[in-house]
Amino acid sequence: MRLSCTVLMSMITISASARAEVVSYTARSTWEAIVSGFSTISFLGFPDGTPIADQYAAQGLHFLGFNQIFGPTIGYQNDLWGLFGPNGVRFTFDNPQNWIAVDYPGAVAFRLYHDGELMYSSPFFQPGGLGNFAGLVSDTPFDEVYILKPIPSQTSIFIDDLHWGSAVPAPAGLTLLLFTAVHLRRRRS
Repeated sequence: MRLSCTVLMSMITISASARAEVVSYTARSTWEAIVSGFSTISFLGFPDGTPIADQYAAQGLHFLGFNQIFGPTIGYQNDLWGLFGPNGVRFTFDNPQNWIAVDYPGAVAFRLYHDGELMYSSPFFQPGGLGNFAGLVSDTPFDEVYILKPIPSQTSIFIDDLHWGSAVPAPAGLTLLLFTAVHLRRRRS
């Protein structure tokens, strides 16, 4: 039994340090069809200009740096309220996630991290005025996201709504783990 636990821990360590395979989406309906559920923050309920950090800690989300909630403005198409980050928006999750998406005006790019290590850096999502959507689905969980301004002339990052979620282990992966444990147990006998 001890040997199978060691193999399992090695498999987890290897997969956590691997570079992520990420698929990007610009259509909300396609992204929503791929993910199996998600949480959303609309940045409502705070006065204009409120600095945020741990207001969403109950949802397992912690913002880093100097970000402010701003509204009402036409740039935030969903509800006229959103988040403003002069140097980008960076946040961590209590539990690793597999997908992230934003509604945004302007342009955005993402960097995904796991345990402080950069796993993925996206190309920038095109600016196109109001009501843009950018979503990522990663095969490797991440616990930190940095949304940055990809265009030097862009003054800040603006996020209308933020969406995220995590995957449950795939049945094929569970089958492989069970097969390995059974095989090791048979070899011991």
